[in-house]
Amino acid sequence: MVTTIGAWNIRGLNSPNKKKMIQQWVNKNNLNIFGILEPRILPANMAATEEGLGLHNWHFISNIHHSRLCRIMVGWNPAKVMVSTVHMDNQWSANNTSIPWTMMGDFNAIMDLIQLPVQGLHFTWHNNQIGDATILRKLDWAFGNQNFIMKWPLSTATFQTRVASDHSPIIVSLLPSPPHQKSKFRFLNLWTRQEGYEEMVQAAWNSEAYGNPISRLTMKLRTLKGVLSNFHRTHSTNISDRGSSQTGERAMPAL
Repeated sequence: MVTTIGAWNIRGLNSPNKKKMIQQWVNKNNLNIFGILEPRILPANMAATEEGLGLHNWHFISNIHHSRLCRIMVGWNPAKVMVSTVHMDNQWSANNTSIPWTMMGDFNAIMDLIQLPVQGLHFTWHNNQIGDATILRKLDWAFGNQNFIMKWPLSTATFQTRVASDHSPIIVSLLPSPPHQKSKFRFLNLWTRQEGYEEMVQAAWNSEAYGNPISRLTMKLRTLKGVLSNFHRTHSTNISDRGSSQTGERAMPAL
C-alpha cells in the first residue's frame, strides 16, 4: 500500500471556504496523513475546526498548547495509518536519525537533510500581487533523512497549484522499491552445436555438491546455469536473436 502525505501552509483555517478546500484536497489526493501549517486557530475553536473539515473518523493533534494560536495541525485516517507524537513544539520537531523521517513545509534553515525529487511548481510562494509587484519564491520544501531515502527510494514530492493560500500544497507519496524479479533462464538449442558444449556441461555436472539429493541437484543446476550464461556471453554474437528465430528457445524456471 502506498502511503500519501500532504502538507500545506494555509495561512488561516477559520473560514468555511478554506475548510472545504482542505476536505477536497485530502479526498482528491487520497491522503493518509496531512499537516496544516499556520492554521491560526484559537484554542476555543479547535474542536469546531476539526469537525468543520468534514473528515469523519479522522484523528487530529496540534501544538495549540505551545503557542497562543495553533501553528501546526496534523490529521490522519486511523483506518489506514497509526500516528504517535514523538516531539511537539511551536515550530520545530526533533531529529531522530535512527528511523526514517521526512519534513515538509516552509523552512528558514535546514541541516543534514536530503531533498526529495520534485514535481510540479518550482516557485511555491506568491505575494498575490500582479505586474511589476509580483514576487515568486521557493519557500516550501520536502526533505528526508538517509534512512527515509533508503526505505522509500522512489518517493517524490509534488508541489501543486496555489489555491486559497499564497503557498503551494505539498504531496509526498511513500513508494518502496519494486520487488526484484529474476529473469528466466532460457536454454538455446543453438548451444548444443557450439564447439566445447558437451565438455562444458560434463564439467559443470561433475562439480562438487553437498546436502541431500534435492539440494545437490539444485546446486548442480545453478552451477550449470552460470556456466551456460557465461558461455553465451563469451562464445556468441547476437545468439539470442538467431536462436529465437531459427532454433527456438526453452524457458526454464529461475534457480
